Amino acid sequence: LPDFANMTEEEQIAFAMQMSMQDAADETVTQQAKRPKTEENQPMDVDEDYSEVIGDPAFLQSVLENLPGVDPQSEAVRDAVGSLSKEKEKDKKSDDGDQSQ
Repeated sequence: LPDFANMTEEEQIAFAMQMSMQDAADETVTQQAKRPKTEENQPMDVDEDYSEVIGDPAFLQSVLENLPGVDPQSEAVRDAVGSLSKEKEKDKKSDDGDQSQ
């Protein structure tokens, strides 16, 4: 171990960073070795039904408000959101009609 008493603060910081980076590299190798083998071509299980999320006006509003350069009050944005709502209503009606037959 180096003599910390004779090292400058910058040298101590540099040494600490080197140790930290070495520990991180060792940890990564260890984690990779512990990972169970999985099939590389196996697709992930993903729930891709976003209809509930898209149909939630409060969620859409919060997303649109947080997008840079997007004015949620603009006519184009309101039209797009409105068309999504209409499509969802249409899908609901067609699903209800299919179930009653």
